[in-house]
Amino acid sequence: MKKADLDPPAGDELYYWALGGDLVSNALYYSLVGLAKPKHALLAGTALGLAAGVGAVGLPGPLGLGTAPSSRTPATTAMTIGWYLIGGLVTASAFTILKRK
Repeated sequence: MKKADLDPPAGDELYYWALGGDLVSNALYYSLVGLAKPKHALLAGTALGLAAGVGAVGLPGPLGLGTAPSSRTPATTAMTIGWYLIGGLVTASAFTILKRK
């Protein structure tokens, strides 16, 4: 934003912008399940969820964002990957149900 001569938001406003961006980007990402045929939706959702989870654990360090939020302990790492996997599975299930109608 500074490169565009804009002041970045701070405090609560920054939090809400970040949360909104996260929701939109995750919705777009998981919508890729819809590119699969319904019979392959579960596999697509699993692959997308695992890829997002592994990325959430493995990429912050190399990107200079720190590693504490997603890999503080082995349990945190497993839960991070698990939540993204659940997101992929729920998306695949919803897609499959909606395609039946």
